[in-house]
Parts: sequence; C-alpha cells; structure tokens
Amino acid sequence: MAFLFSVAAVSILAVSYFQTVCLEQAGQKMMRDMRLFLYHHILSRSLFFFSRNPAGKLVTRLNHDVQNMAELFRNMLIGLFKDFLLFLDIAAVMFALNAVLAFVCMLIVPLMALITYFFARFSREIFRRLKGYTGKLNTLPKGQILAVVGPSVSGKNAVGPVCLM
Repeated sequence: MAFLFSVAAVSILAVSYFQTVCLEQAGQKMMRDMRLFLYHHILSRSLFFFSRNPAGKLVTRLNHDVQNMAELFRNMLIGLFKDFLLFLDIAAVMFALNAVLAFVCMLIVPLMALITYFFARFSREIFRRLKGYTGKLNTLPKGQILAVVGPSVSGKNAVGPVCLM
C-alpha cells in the first residue's frame, strides 16, 4: 500500500512539473509574440503620435500591459479553473454528507460574489491610478532634479535635491 502511495505521489509530482513547464513555455511564447506585434504596431505610428505621447508612457504601458496579460494567463485562468473544480468537489461532498447544512452554507456564496465584485472594481481604479503615476514618472528625463522628503540625521524631515541617474 505504501508503494502505491509513493508511486501516486511521484506521478502527481511529475505531471505537475510537466504542466508547469508547458504553461511557462506557452506564456513566454505568448509574451514574445505580443511584444513583437505591439513593437511593430508602435513603429508604424506617425511622428505626430510620438509628439503627443511621451516615450516613457508608451514603454511603461507596453511593458505593464504585456506583463498583466501574461500574469492573467499564468495565474488567474489556471487558478480560477482549479478553484472552480475544487469548489464543485467540496460542494458535492457537503451535499452528500448533509444536504440541509450544505444548502445553508451555500447561501453565503452570492454575498461573497458581491463583495468580490466591489473589491475588484475598487482595485481596478487604484491600479489605473498607479499606472498613470508610473507613466508620469517614466516620462521625466534622466537626471532631472526632484525634491525628496526623507529623515535626516537629527530626526527631522529634510528636503533636498536628488539626482535620478
């Protein structure tokens, strides 16, 4: 019996490793293809487009959007599918053990979905603002002098110029 358990554990480990390698390769190829497509698309724009849009903003947007798509592919879709199957399995076992108690427990699912929806909307707005701030920071030329607030030796806040290189 222990031998069968060991074989099953090693098999699950091997399949999980193979699945991870395949998903990572697919994600990397998708990112490469998307970056090449977007790079060629940006190069085909007119000079007027580049005068209206700073290079730092374009680079930041391009990198973040491609990275977000890869993250969505890698983590969200696979995790969502696994979690949905796990939820169905747990619900089936709960209903098999005690249907009334399982039904009462399932009444909270719509409330959880509603809370998740509002949290996602709030998080999306915060993320958009963060991307905007990052784009503005990346449009600053190298070496521009900024005032930075930080602690000084005496314990008071000191404002001083810092060269960004």
